[in-house]
Amino acid sequence: GEIDKIGTTQNPKYRYSLDYLNAQNVDYLTKHQFESRLPAMIAENIELYHYWVENGRLPRLNMNFH
Repeated sequence: GEIDKIGTTQNPKYRYSLDYLNAQNVDYLTKHQFESRLPAMIAENIELYHYWVENGRLPRLNMNFH
């Protein structure tokens, strides 16, 4: 149930290979869809901030805020 990555992509089908997802032992889920990049980036940062406040760290595959 742990979140491993919070992020955005324009091409979710091609963002991560099935081999990579299996190697990381993760499921890829699309949570939101936006018409433009700006609201997607804002939503990503809000989710990252809330995760950081609740857990004292970012998800394991996130390096920093954008």
